[in-house]
Amino acid sequence: MIQYLFVINSKGDLLLLKNYQRMPLAPDIAESFMENKNKVDIPVFKYNGLVHQYIKREDLYFVAAVMEGISEFLIVEFLQRLCQLCKDFCGVVNELAVRQNLMLLHEVIDEVVDTGVIQQTATEKIRPFIHSQPTVVPVKVIDQPGLFGVEKRVVSGSAANKPVILSRGDLEARRNEVFLDVIEKITAQFGSDGNLQRSDVRGEIQMKSFLTGSPVIHIALSDNIVIGTEEQKTGYGTTLLEDCQFHDCVKRSERKNTFIISPPQGEFLVCSYQLSGEVMSQLPFRLQAIVEDYDTTRDIELILKLHCDAPAAAKALAVTVTVPLPKCTTGITQRLDSSGQMAEFQREEKQLVWTIGEMFGGSKFLSQFKVFLQCSAITFEIHIHIF
Repeated sequence: MIQYLFVINSKGDLLLLKNYQRMPLAPDIAESFMENKNKVDIPVFKYNGLVHQYIKREDLYFVAAVMEGISEFLIVEFLQRLCQLCKDFCGVVNELAVRQNLMLLHEVIDEVVDTGVIQQTATEKIRPFIHSQPTVVPVKVIDQPGLFGVEKRVVSGSAANKPVILSRGDLEARRNEVFLDVIEKITAQFGSDGNLQRSDVRGEIQMKSFLTGSPVIHIALSDNIVIGTEEQKTGYGTTLLEDCQFHDCVKRSERKNTFIISPPQGEFLVCSYQLSGEVMSQLPFRLQAIVEDYDTTRDIELILKLHCDAPAAAKALAVTVTVPLPKCTTGITQRLDSSGQMAEFQREEKQLVWTIGEMFGGSKFLSQFKVFLQCSAITFEIHIHIF
């Protein structure tokens, strides 16, 4: 089914290659992939009689070449699972981790794919057959002041970036740990007056388990959270979780908002949901837009002010503001008030995309843009006929 599989970085350097064909591959396979990838807008293209599909994680491309007629959804799901396996066994997914764990990744892929046929992608099933030792990502511990000046030790967010299998020297110091992350993506539409018009919150609960044996974990949600449909929502201040999809290892308990989890080893998605309720009108962002016309030209000046009303300890990542522009827009100039930002004019979509890498609670960002317009002038005559 799979003819060959490889991993390359954003520069086109080939990092890992598995060939399941009887014939050798061309030496310029990485260059050919980069050229054909830039010709299409979707992560699927046909080259040399094979269908190439890929996903991008960090600065790496995971690519699979298959025969025609194979389900695209199957290959995408396989590539996502393969990327997740690399994260489980290496700790992180980046170029350095791949280069330092090549032998380990070859063992993992050999267990996952046999002569081009997908076999098994579960971490706990593959782990007993992996014998190479991974490069362990060190865990950083930072000091953070607690209540009333009492110091407490807090594990950083990179603590979970370690492999599920440890080297022989680290087995004795191994601890039973489990990490739980709640990730929510907010999509909001603001009007020209800054008022919220429409919003959507989609979230997911991710867990990464380093527990030995077969433990059972109980997780309880707050009492004001209701899981179900709009008809089940009762009371002011209730938060409704709609379209909830749970992992196979999650079972609902008899107690309200309590779940029983038998976690597999590695990282997995506990559940995904869509948020509804009063919180939809209380978003942590406020956007102000000011549009001014130039007297001498048809160009306009656009000023964007983004405020984050979240608590100071909170941090939003990869904040993106998309502004539709007139169809006669030819280009922009930008002026950003601080680093960590970037703006791009997408010519085909006729829109401005303003991206902020990270935004702490209580902060605000300001950006100024000059939008160049080239509107065609219309010349016409009106003939008056008098009879």
